[in-house]
Amino acid sequence: MRQPPSSIFLLLQLITFLLSISHSISRLHDPTITTIPNHHHHQQQQQQPQQQQSPALAAAVNTLSSSSLSSSNNNIPSIHQTIELAHLSALVYYFRHVKAHDCTPFNDVLAWFSAQSKIFRTDDATYQCHFYEQDAQDTQVIVISRTKFTNSTTTTTMGEGADDDDDDDSLEDYVAVVYAGTDDFKTALTDAHVRMTKFGPLPTPNTNTTSSLQSFIDGIPKGVEVHAGFNNAVFRYDLMERVLDAVTNVMEADRTSSDNGDSGGVERKILTTGHSLGGADSVLCAVVLSYYFTFVTSVSVGCPKTGNGVWRGYVNDIPNVAVWRVVNKLDLVPRMPDFRFKHVGHTVQLGRKITKAYYHHEGDSDLGYRGVPFNWGASSYFLAPIAGYDHLIGQYIKYLTQKCLSDEDKYYVNEFERIAGGGDEYEEEEEMGERIDVEHHDTTELEDTQRSEMTTMRQIANESAEYYLELVANDELRVGGDSFMEEKEEEYALHYSTHSVDSNMMTLEIL
Repeated sequence: MRQPPSSIFLLLQLITFLLSISHSISRLHDPTITTIPNHHHHQQQQQQPQQQQSPALAAAVNTLSSSSLSSSNNNIPSIHQTIELAHLSALVYYFRHVKAHDCTPFNDVLAWFSAQSKIFRTDDATYQCHFYEQDAQDTQVIVISRTKFTNSTTTTTMGEGADDDDDDDSLEDYVAVVYAGTDDFKTALTDAHVRMTKFGPLPTPNTNTTSSLQSFIDGIPKGVEVHAGFNNAVFRYDLMERVLDAVTNVMEADRTSSDNGDSGGVERKILTTGHSLGGADSVLCAVVLSYYFTFVTSVSVGCPKTGNGVWRGYVNDIPNVAVWRVVNKLDLVPRMPDFRFKHVGHTVQLGRKITKAYYHHEGDSDLGYRGVPFNWGASSYFLAPIAGYDHLIGQYIKYLTQKCLSDEDKYYVNEFERIAGGGDEYEEEEEMGERIDVEHHDTTELEDTQRSEMTTMRQIANESAEYYLELVANDELRVGGDSFMEEKEEEYALHYSTHSVDSNMMTLEIL
């Protein structure tokens, strides 16, 4: 059984405390984080750069109130929608195995995938591939639509323990942009030279060509930066333009059918999804699509952090895009890259005993919402390298289909975590953070500490990435996680229980 090297375990405990310090200070100093009560809070928000209002958003505001859009932004996706998108995030991997160049093998892959899965069904709807590409830098993306049969009374995602009389178990028609992750996330997330870049396509050198996304690009506020690798994956080789064209064609076809009286007139949902680095790509894609369409929902699994604090404020302020990131237990990837990068949208934390949802990840004390625990980001490092097991797409699907469907009230969520006791407890945490900030007023010393943390974290993450590759190499069936040997489950459980006691960490007890 592989375990974290004993020589660094005590150092890991120190890192947990140091990361809590860094996290506390970032919450105090970053004006885009809304968790710290401050009488200047609303004034700071007004000073944040605002997104230029898109034509789609302007049209939506004309028909819907801003409060309605904001409410939609916070509507937690149904468990059935989340399961559907997790399955699509697994399905896209198989196009690489069949060496696909376009949509040609889609029906065969879909039929095989559905036959292997216990839950994913295609007998009540038409699934169609509108676009597939794997470009020169190995970005893999597919655009899929699902249209329910008009006379269908069956459901798409039903499993053991699910309620046959549940009115919410059917899926609405959608078009989904699905990005594949990469089995080797080590380079993108642990490299010492991981950098950020301005969000959007890079200008084409020595040409006067104007991007078809130019109106969107012009509205991106100054200072919005994202992971350079994710940005390249989405925008390089004009890939985003082709994805936008594919989604637009689907929506236009619906409008034509509606004008001819061939549809029910209900607009198709626009979704983005992906696993691992594909989840990060799907978040960036959703932000672009929100400029052109009334509303976009992104539901990703195992998504890493994507950009800087300005990026977070920018995305969280867009009223017609909802970002939901599902995290399986102590999956290490959502805790990466380092503290310079931030999460956008909401976190759905799947736990061993219970599932919790955290508003905008960091919470919002003015609204009464709690953020993730202070040691949330460090907790996974205590289970490295075996924490990579939680990152497998099959383990996400297994949790969603077995636990969530068996007891949705316990293992799924319908509301955000709230600050208990009128915020008093939360204010105590903030006061502790303020004391830490005073004690570490020496910025140079803090930066040296952070650099040391980053080096150790990269070493641990590299080992986890290698372990993850070993697991994937032995995983013959991604769709349900059932191909893994029973001793792997036992190894994981033993390792978890041992270190959750040794580390004495609140997050491990929760997860």
